[in-house]
This record gives sequence, structure tokens and C-alpha cells, in this order.
Amino acid sequence: MKKRITGAITFLLGLGTILTIWISDLAGDLWYIEHNDYSVTEVIFQISGLVILGVSAMLYVYWTEFGDDQEIFKVERENKLLKSKIEQKKLRKELEKD
Repeated sequence: MKKRITGAITFLLGLGTILTIWISDLAGDLWYIEHNDYSVTEVIFQISGLVILGVSAMLYVYWTEFGDDQEIFKVERENKLLKSKIEQKKLRKELEKD
């Protein structure tokens, strides 16, 4: 459960980073550099870093299905499949005896 909560928080923070940059760009605050000590190149570098960070956080969480461990689910599926095969064999043996 902790992994799912952490995954959801990470996804929302990544989404928040992207939305903050987008809203700042729409408001015109992002490129208002006259009163800042930053050059346009520095601002572009910072924005691209934040976009990469936000998108990579969102993709990681999406690809890992919100922090769930993929191996555990695969093993559980294989166990269920093996149990059903064993039950089928038992039922076939019982039917052959009858």
C-alpha cells in the first residue's frame, strides 16, 4: 500500500510540475526576464530540466503501475495457473475412476 501511495504522490508531483510550467507560460510570467538576472538560455535550460523531471516521474509511475511490483503479480498468476492445472488433473483422475 505504501508503494501505491508513494507512486500516486510522485505522479501528482510530476503532473503538478508540468502544469505549473504550462500555467506560468500562459500567464506570461515565465519569459518575463527583464527584472531577473537570468538570461533566456538559463531560463530555457531550467524549464527543460523541470519538464524532463516531471515527464520522467509520470512515465516511471505509469510504467510500474503506480509502484506495484511486477514480479509478484507474475508469480501469483503462475501460482493460480498451476493450482488450476493440478485441480484439473485431480478431476480427470476422479472421472476416469468412475
